[in-house]
Amino acid sequence: LGYCSRCQQRDREELFLSHVTRVARYVREKHNRIPIIWDDMLRQISVDKLRQFSVGTLVEPMVWTYVKDVYRFVSYSNWATYGEIFDSVWAASAFKGAFGETLTVPNAKMHLENNEGWLEVMSEQHGKFKNFRGIVVTGWQRYDHFASLCELFPSGLPSLILDLLVLTNGAYTNALPTRFHSMLKCTHSRTQMDLESDPFLWQKGYGCFFPGSAVFRMTQTHSEAVKKARDYLMDVTVSKAWLTDYNIRRNMSLPSRVDQGLEEFSSTMFTLTSLVHQARDVLREVFDEYTVAEWIEQNIYP
Repeated sequence: LGYCSRCQQRDREELFLSHVTRVARYVREKHNRIPIIWDDMLRQISVDKLRQFSVGTLVEPMVWTYVKDVYRFVSYSNWATYGEIFDSVWAASAFKGAFGETLTVPNAKMHLENNEGWLEVMSEQHGKFKNFRGIVVTGWQRYDHFASLCELFPSGLPSLILDLLVLTNGAYTNALPTRFHSMLKCTHSRTQMDLESDPFLWQKGYGCFFPGSAVFRMTQTHSEAVKKARDYLMDVTVSKAWLTDYNIRRNMSLPSRVDQGLEEFSSTMFTLTSLVHQARDVLREVFDEYTVAEWIEQNIYP
């Protein structure tokens, strides 16, 4: 924004706001809808400038952050500004797609903390607005259109259910695990939920048969297989002294030691090959061939 020769003659904030207001007026006049915009581009803009462009009469902001400490990114002064400008406001949390561009399963503990943080902030800040519309629980599939896939929707369903239960209830309660297992069609019903030891909900989600549950379980198999392969490579090429980069560059080693290092290769290769077949089978139940191929290439192939 603001890089062309014409644009450089204008203030960047004013350039942005003129674009937003022009699009917003079109949406309101042509489609009779209220536009919602992400708030991060507004956070550094003054009250006076927002008033100058009548932003508050045209759009409603979606205030977003996906961390536990909401105020870390959306400060008290931001809320004060929004309260002066907007009658209505939205919040946005996340149940997946926020803590790593190439993750295969969301950290449910971190996402739960984010949603609990939003409950606290909404309680504190709702008095500044006529309407605190609600909270949108986002689940990003890619960080942008050029990024590879992050957590797939089926692997994020347990995290989503947990977050929705807490949000609709207003807090985490002891009755929540029972409802969690019921909604996920689990064959067991544990009364405790320890996210410290089970942040990905693999233990909680095992034996559950919700739509896409095979994909969710496969992510645990994937994690274990990748760890086994990486540990093996680290042991053979770094910890041991006969297949290091130095040896390979100089084509120099002791054959008997190389043979010894390759003893676990077949087992490791079999684990990864089996994972490819498992992943292809379960992913095909949900996704098209393009997504299946992309996920396997990105997460299993070297």
